[in-house]
Amino acid sequence: MAQSNRPDSRFLIGFIFVVVGAYLLLVNLDLLPFTLPDYILSWKTLLIAIGLLIVATRENKGGGITLIAVGGIFLVTDILNITFGELIREVWLFWPAVFIIIGLALILRRSREKKTEDEDGFRPNESADDYTEITAIVGGNNKVIYSQSFRGARLTAILGGVDINLINARLAPGRHEIDVFALFGGCTIIIPNDWNVKLDVTPIVGGFEDKRSIPQSYVANADTELIIRGVVIFGGGEIKSS
Repeated sequence: MAQSNRPDSRFLIGFIFVVVGAYLLLVNLDLLPFTLPDYILSWKTLLIAIGLLIVATRENKGGGITLIAVGGIFLVTDILNITFGELIREVWLFWPAVFIIIGLALILRRSREKKTEDEDGFRPNESADDYTEITAIVGGNNKVIYSQSFRGARLTAILGGVDINLINARLAPGRHEIDVFALFGGCTIIIPNDWNVKLDVTPIVGGFEDKRSIPQSYVANADTELIIRGVVIFGGGEIKSS
């Protein structure tokens, strides 16, 4: 049986308990020349620790990232000795930087995709059905694909939703990719149950799930693979079979 490369969650939990227990025991016995600030061992750091554990041991990292963000925000208020309202006012001064970060992310992602296209010798505009680009900004955009040699797609949803239906399509031999970027929006990908899919989407205060009903007798086709990769920020997405 193949061994997973992800860390063992029980080992990590056990290690955390040993470290925290040893520290508290040494403090109670006055054997430490120092003590950590109270906020280090608090519910905020507990949220961060649980979040890190989820990120390290699970494929769906959305919940872990959310716990880290929530714990981190309240931990910063303790470290800086300010209220949550004061922190929000300080952060709000820099909110225009969000647009800069999003713009740079889109530019860098497109540059990486262009390099991959050049190396593979394939251009998306060679076939609108084999490789497609769907964009939705403040609205929705749905597309049904019938290609019998589907090679991938690029989905962008900003304050809107994108749906791509691949039920009647067939995946070309080899490894192909659907690139997803969602900001305050969502993407729905409808594909057959028997496709070999790898999910590699990073959700930031959001989520992306594979909701297909996979038959128990299903065996992945090693000759074809669809990688769904990207970033979801304050949004969501899902893979369905109907």
